[in-house]
Amino acid sequence: MQISSMIKLNDRISFDLFGNTAGISLVGASGMGKTTLLTYILLVASKIGAQILIIDVKRADLASLSEVLKNGEKVVAATADEACRLLRVSNNNLNRRFEKHHSSFGKNWKDYHLRPVIIVCDETSALMAEAGKNKAELIRLLRQIVLRGRQGGMFTILGSQRLEANVVDRSLTLQLGTRIVMGHADNDTYRMAYPTLGDMKLLPFVSNKPGHGLILSDSLTVVNQTFIS
Repeated sequence: MQISSMIKLNDRISFDLFGNTAGISLVGASGMGKTTLLTYILLVASKIGAQILIIDVKRADLASLSEVLKNGEKVVAATADEACRLLRVSNNNLNRRFEKHHSSFGKNWKDYHLRPVIIVCDETSALMAEAGKNKAELIRLLRQIVLRGRQGGMFTILGSQRLEANVVDRSLTLQLGTRIVMGHADNDTYRMAYPTLGDMKLLPFVSNKPGHGLILSDSLTVVNQTFIS
């Protein structure tokens, strides 16, 4: 079965959710539409059969989905302990995928008709701030999933107001080949979101209104694109 994994932001911009990337980093100040865009992405993903796993320690919009999703208590984590358990199970499942499907050169999860899995953390900074004794394990599990997930069909979406290096290591965020900033951000936020770019002054101007954003994605032919979702 052919899986259509294009996420349409508007009439002229789309990106491939399951393209040559480990996932998405999605940042933006409160009220700029980050969670709304994230919910839209998850709705599209669910329609094409992806399994959705959610971490929302702020116990806000996405955490409330545990009440309506099938097996919601198992796929939505609202505490650091629950997040650790969810990531631990996900990492074990990813290991089993690799053990069962010894990949030949050039093959990935699509060739074996595996179901894609999306792990989304709505507020990564809040998760790490609350993690306490779980922080080291959370980072270790995230690292294993992000670095190996693309080939095994497990993708990660990290959302936050800012993804600073002391929250998530740059070696991980660089693996997230689609990077979106909602609203007009300061240079430090852009620098953290797009660490491989040079002069931040060359970025297109983005209006500081909900739904306006800037995307850089490995699946786009143009490096930076503004959009209104």
